[in-house]
Amino acid sequence: MYTTKRLTARQFYSYHLHTRPGKSDAIFRACRLFQEFLVVSFAKIENNRLYFIQTNQSKLRVELYINLCDAIQRHDAQNSTDPLVVGRPVILPSSFAGSPRDMHRRFQDQMAIVRRLGKPDLFVTFTCNPSSPEITKALLPGQQAKDRPDIVSRVFKIKLNNNKIVSDGRFC
Repeated sequence: MYTTKRLTARQFYSYHLHTRPGKSDAIFRACRLFQEFLVVSFAKIENNRLYFIQTNQSKLRVELYINLCDAIQRHDAQNSTDPLVVGRPVILPSSFAGSPRDMHRRFQDQMAIVRRLGKPDLFVTFTCNPSSPEITKALLPGQQAKDRPDIVSRVFKIKLNNNKIVSDGRFC
């Protein structure tokens, strides 16, 4: 049983991004406004994550990045008169998607794959059929797949995880 009375923004929006019987579905019928709601929700969640990282630098063991700290201090000393550089540096962990450390880790992983398997011969892309029965069944009356990117992405992810791909690259 979940007993705490506090929710993260991610938990809150995850709960509210599902239609429920007996609850209003007005936000899901708002078309482009729904998409804007999704973008703003994502921005709030990312802002909360960044705020946590900023306020918990010591708990994240940032002081162990000695070489990185030294480089930042040297850079600050060189540009101490520049008002854009003044402040306390915040180091993003490699678990934060898109951070420099995350990108470096991904690059190193890809280079290890190339070293082991050789250069890639193909560039493969996947698309999701918006008229797929799983998507059309989940849409509310009068909606199109473009109105519900949440459903399209969920169906795409489920099919990708289940490896339901036919030979021409399209999903079954």
